[in-house]
Amino acid sequence: MLLRIRKAKTSDKESILKFCQDTFSWGDYIPSVWDAWLKDGGLTVIENDKDPLGMCHHDFLQNQIWIEGLRVNPSFRRRGLASRLVRYSEKIAKRRNCTVSRMLIAQENKKSLKMAKSLGYIIESRWWLYYTKPRKRKSKATAVSNPTCVKELAFQTFTESWRWYELDRHIIRRLVRNGRIIAYKNAIGIWNKSNIDDCVVQLGYLQGTRSAIQEIIKFIQNKGYLLKARKIQILVSDPVDLREKTVNKVMPFYLLKKDLL
Repeated sequence: MLLRIRKAKTSDKESILKFCQDTFSWGDYIPSVWDAWLKDGGLTVIENDKDPLGMCHHDFLQNQIWIEGLRVNPSFRRRGLASRLVRYSEKIAKRRNCTVSRMLIAQENKKSLKMAKSLGYIIESRWWLYYTKPRKRKSKATAVSNPTCVKELAFQTFTESWRWYELDRHIIRRLVRNGRIIAYKNAIGIWNKSNIDDCVVQLGYLQGTRSAIQEIIKFIQNKGYLLKARKIQILVSDPVDLREKTVNKVMPFYLLKKDLL
């Protein structure tokens, strides 16, 4: 079978979405991001002489490539197509002098984890997804106004609309300028409005003691209320364990990393 990897086209959409309907128990998010991914130029497909058989999207931030949306038609799995798509994205990243590649895989997805490890990826950290509902609440947490007050965030990772990045002083300054870093005592959180899920507010970084974290949770619940969000996603890395009665634990993910040097 002759295979070719190329940039996605508008005409690929119908064929791709047909095999993305049952990716997860609830469906898939690809239909809601396809048009944006096609427009930004980071969407690739692998095809035979007839049909597109798989897809992958990549995005860049400074020295990193983020790989996401890796999908392969179930009838053509276990043939190395996913690995070829990842290697293709890495090749593009090296041309741009990226030094690191990252991706996120659910802990239960053993096959994808095995594939990633075979390509040289290592588990950088484990993250947990929690859900909570927007609520009108008073919080003692406030937006950070001085980047030097949170300089300890440098070189840590945070998520922004399900893409993980390493924090540096430029990103920290941007987040502070936009009122996205909040703090109370020793607890720090970073929030955003999701670009993937409509009407969703996301807390993509959270660290601190349990009592201080509760004030961050109250802040994000109230922020969701003010923004008329449908729900709130909270993503935290080990060893943070949320035990707030208004927060529900959902599932774990692994953040994987590969040095491209």
